[in-house]
Amino acid sequence: MPEGHSRQAEYELDVIYKMGFPGYFLVTADLVDHAKREGIRVGPGP
Repeated sequence: MPEGHSRQAEYELDVIYKMGFPGYFLVTADLVDHAKREGIRVGPGP
């Protein structure tokens, strides 16, 4: 990964942690996974 991309990813992860969002992302991922398993459409695609 280019250095600039690596720095940006680190910055964005730091913001996510500081804002207290890790749990939100994990819950959202679980909900999306469940919906896909149940055949429920999610997001803009099939």
